[in-house]
Amino acid sequence: MSEGTVLYFGYGTSKVLRMVGAITGAEDLVGKPATLKGYGLFVQRFDQIPDIVLKTAPASFSPRQNIADNWPNTFESYVIRHDSESEVVGTLWELTPEQRELIKDWELVEFGWYQDTSVEVQTEDGQKVRVQTEILGEGQEVDRQVDGKDYNPWLMSPEEMIRIAERSRLEYFKRMSESQEGSPKPPEIQ
Repeated sequence: MSEGTVLYFGYGTSKVLRMVGAITGAEDLVGKPATLKGYGLFVQRFDQIPDIVLKTAPASFSPRQNIADNWPNTFESYVIRHDSESEVVGTLWELTPEQRELIKDWELVEFGWYQDTSVEVQTEDGQKVRVQTEILGEGQEVDRQVDGKDYNPWLMSPEEMIRIAERSRLEYFKRMSESQEGSPKPPEIQ
């Protein structure tokens, strides 16, 4: 592990190499199975996603508006939150700081959907490691809890998720470029 490496726990589709590669644009990602104890895996429906535009958001749209621009209203997503009786299986990724920022953008952290947090995961060999991940924002509702040890990571079409993740990455770089030029404008979604 190199200096500056960010350790990140991915769950749902973020435990899948193909998906994290699409989000980050990286082909040489390093990850290994890990388990997060004390958290439960839940499914959140489209209508439960926050529809508030934060003043501090990097662009002027709410998480729900962003999802509506890209997905049908049948959209569902995995989320995690505290649950002392549960655990979630995922992947411990070694990321660059830029790759971690791309994941935060994909997860709409700065837009108020998720909260960035530090948690401890356990690898298959019993090692306990402090990592970054996203948990559900305060006060948000969920539809149902699922078995965090045995779940299909894809709630939506894998091909569609990959396509949208790749587009989202390009939009992130465009937004960053525009903000550095002094003219921040939300990207047009096609």
